[in-house]
Amino acid sequence: MTSKIIPVSDLRRKVSQTIKELQHSAHDEAVYITQHGRPQAVLVSYEHYEQLREQARHRMLPADIEVIRNDPELIALVERIKATPPNPAVVHPATASLSELLQNAPDDPDFDLESWTQQWQAIESQMKAIDRADDIAEGRG
Repeated sequence: MTSKIIPVSDLRRKVSQTIKELQHSAHDEAVYITQHGRPQAVLVSYEHYEQLREQARHRMLPADIEVIRNDPELIALVERIKATPPNPAVVHPATASLSELLQNAPDDPDFDLESWTQQWQAIESQMKAIDRADDIAEGRG
């Protein structure tokens, strides 16, 4: 999924262009609309919106989940699984402490702290610029 972040002040000036871009973009693209540098709304194509609504219709409600939890057949199946003794052929005793293994794990050879720091600074700079543009557009600047 690709996304675009724009301040509400830019959206006001480019609403038609933004909608056209969404219509011709990847199906799941979204435009995040910020105000004072904070996300306030999301703009998606109508097709994507309908798909999200359809997915929401198929989600289970808490009452549905409760019915499943109380299903006697499922309860019996879970009890049978719990009562099944472990297969000694697939049980492997621990040979080390997970905590120690994680502490002694090698560094990620692909991680470049300098590059990451530069990317983070660019993102912070971009967010400050958006805040500044919002302030100017809304008369606080």
